[in-house]
Amino acid sequence: MTPIPPDSRRLARNRPPTERQLRALRMIGRRIRLLGEPPTQPELAQALGLRQVRSLRSRIVGLELRGLLTRNLYTTRGLRPTEDGWRLIDQTAARRDD
Repeated sequence: MTPIPPDSRRLARNRPPTERQLRALRMIGRRIRLLGEPPTQPELAQALGLRQVRSLRSRIVGLELRGLLTRNLYTTRGLRPTEDGWRLIDQTAARRDD
């Protein structure tokens, strides 16, 4: 995988995540809170109704660029929200409860 240029990271951090990215982030957070472990990428793709795991890649990269998600490439359950990611999950959950 090619490294992401530093300018892309800086520009992405200034933009809010898309609704699709938020949905993926909330699903990851929900899975961790319910089962104590994040989903695999195939599990996440299936839960989001995607036919292919490749469709999930842009959402994951976008969340990484925004500093909301970290990914360990050496494990199948390597998706983890950052502190900012957890904060956003909690904020959007609170808005959904209103």
